[in-house]
Amino acid sequence: MFLGEYTYSLDAKARMFVPASFREELGNEFILCKGIENTLRLYPKSSWDEFVEKLRALPDTEAMAVKLFFFSSAREASLDSQGRLLIPQAYREHAGIDKDVCVLGNYNRVELWSVAAWESFRKDSDLRERMIKLGV
Repeated sequence: MFLGEYTYSLDAKARMFVPASFREELGNEFILCKGIENTLRLYPKSSWDEFVEKLRALPDTEAMAVKLFFFSSAREASLDSQGRLLIPQAYREHAGIDKDVCVLGNYNRVELWSVAAWESFRKDSDLRERMIKLGV
């Protein structure tokens, strides 16, 4: 399970460290894809397979755009020998990541957010009300 919040900076080659606590669960190869909140997602292969099954079960007539969004942006990724992930330019642009990256554990996946987007999300005044409504 992925838990925690970390902040890292991209190096000159657009690589960032992945927390050591996440590396083993991600495995040698994992899936990098765009997220709907202008974020990026890292899925271990087993979690990606579960996500794919959920998407495949959705009717094409209602979910074709959702499927296309995720499948067209998905790619296999891996860490280098120092535990760094290269984030391609199109993915950085999608997430608005220039230099600093918030690396967030989100149960079965890792999410990468720009610092500004994460700070804005955390300040969302509606979040407290949603938590109360959901009973968490």
